[in-house]
Formats: sequence, C-alpha cells, structure tokens
Amino acid sequence: MPAITRTAALPTDALSTMDGHPVLVLDRTPIRFPAPLAVLLTELLHRPVAG
Repeated sequence: MPAITRTAALPTDALSTMDGHPVLVLDRTPIRFPAPLAVLLTELLHRPVAG
C-alpha cells in the first residue's frame, strides 16, 4: 500500500449526494463512500466552524 505523502483541503461542495448516497466528486468522477465514512463526513460538513 502506498504511503500518503500529501493532504489537501476540499471544498464543501465536493461532497454531494447521488441516488441517495453521499459521494465525493473529484473533477467529474463521483466516489461513493461506505456508510460509516459517509455518516462521519456528512456530520463534519454540517458542524459549525470553530473560531
């Protein structure tokens, strides 16, 4: 398995819904998440920004 060498911030509109399932849209390619990760990312998206 390759190591992660770089991280990047994603805009909130990169997380979308397709056929009722949360997806991450990179360029124009939707990537469907497993249910536990989809729930976590949806909660983080709707959490107020600290600061």
